[in-house]
Amino acid sequence: MEFDKCFFCRSADSQFLYGTDHYNLRKCNNCQLVFKSQLQEQDVGELNAELYDEKLTNYRLKNRKRGVFLAKKRRKVVAKYLLGTAKILEIGPATGEFIECALEKGYEIEAVETAKPFVEFLREQYGIYCHEGYLDSLPQEHGDYDAVVLFHVLEHISDPSYIYRTNQTAFET
Repeated sequence: MEFDKCFFCRSADSQFLYGTDHYNLRKCNNCQLVFKSQLQEQDVGELNAELYDEKLTNYRLKNRKRGVFLAKKRRKVVAKYLLGTAKILEIGPATGEFIECALEKGYEIEAVETAKPFVEFLREQYGIYCHEGYLDSLPQEHGDYDAVVLFHVLEHISDPSYIYRTNQTAFET
């Protein structure tokens, strides 16, 4: 059975865009959101291991120039809302282009990433705390962030409202 309701507006009216053995990308005809529609329940860890491997890490590193360019633009936008030094949490940083740019400007940064190859790379490359897992399992001693950022993450999760709900609960203090 395919889970194909839009997670934003809950509409079942959508069109197929692209598919794999595990999920389809669909576009909601009501709100235009592109979302991942699972074909079956699947362990996300298994799916991540299949999709996010060392080969993808190496590919991203070879094609890093554009990512760093975009990360610098994003850092300027985020900086407008921060006073001086700040502690930032990035959700789903992959190979860490934004992390690199944030560290260059003196920000303290931590990350939450589900893909083991990316977690290992971030820890080794930048020496930062990178929680392997989901936001809701981030240890409580890691918190009190001035900003939480995520770029190109929502389209990778089946229920994007999870990020909002978890952020709201995790950072209410």
